[in-house]
Amino acid sequence: MDQSLEPLGITFAQYRALEAIDLHKEMHISHLARFLRLSRQAAQMTVRKLELGGLVDLVHEPGRVYVRPSELGIRRLRLFRKFTRDFKVKLEEELADGERHRLTLLLGRADGALDTPVQPEWWLAP
Repeated sequence: MDQSLEPLGITFAQYRALEAIDLHKEMHISHLARFLRLSRQAAQMTVRKLELGGLVDLVHEPGRVYVRPSELGIRRLRLFRKFTRDFKVKLEEELADGERHRLTLLLGRADGALDTPVQPEWWLAP
């Protein structure tokens, strides 16, 4: 995916972030970090790069920053989707419906297995 997006000057991680922002129309950067399973710092860096490219707009409120796709970001997202479409089509052609479903379930289980266990705050730990 990175190679398919390279001519457009965007990484797959930035593309995924832009897709998530477009899906929610506007979201807090911390929510974006949780959604993409990134640290807040990584999400902030990604958003900053998207902002430098003019792909997102930041909405500053006291103590909070929200991000939403810009007009340019929405137009460019259509182009990014065209460049990644071939990979998606190849997967759909190669895997039957049931295989794709099983793969999705397995990836969901793997994702759940990789969740970090919730620890009590350090001052509450025994």
